[in-house]
This record gives sequence, structure tokens and C-alpha cells, in this order.
Amino acid sequence: MSWFQHLPLFQRCYSFSKEIYCLKLQLPKNLKHDLGSDLFTPALRSTKLVIFANGSESKEKPLKELFLEVQVWVVATSR
Repeated sequence: MSWFQHLPLFQRCYSFSKEIYCLKLQLPKNLKHDLGSDLFTPALRSTKLVIFANGSESKEKPLKELFLEVQVWVVATSR
């Protein structure tokens, strides 16, 4: 098993989570907790799912959940 820091998918999910977190910090106080959490929670969950997929023998379930998480993200942001 390779270290998850070396996986391009992990690196991109992690950098995306960091960018969302920095964006959350820049939001006004009234939006920081609502909108910021709605943005940051799925980004962090995606990073966790990549780590779980890397550590498990059966990668199908975490990767399916990751795919669904990304699909929800796309639908939610396209409106």
C-alpha cells in the first residue's frame, strides 16, 4: 500500500479542502457557519473517503461514496 500523500487523487482532494477552508475563513460572520460548513463538510468527507479507499482492501465502496459525493457537489453548485 502506498502512502496516501503520494496519490494524485489525495493531493487534489486535500488541496481542494484547504482552499474551501481558506474561503470559509474569508466569509462574513453571518455566512461563515452556515454556508462555510455546507461547503467544507463535503470537501473534508471526500478527502476522508480517499484515505479510506487507500487503506481498505475493497476500494469499491469508498470510491462509490466518493463518486456520489462529487455528483451531489456538482448538482448543488450548478444551480
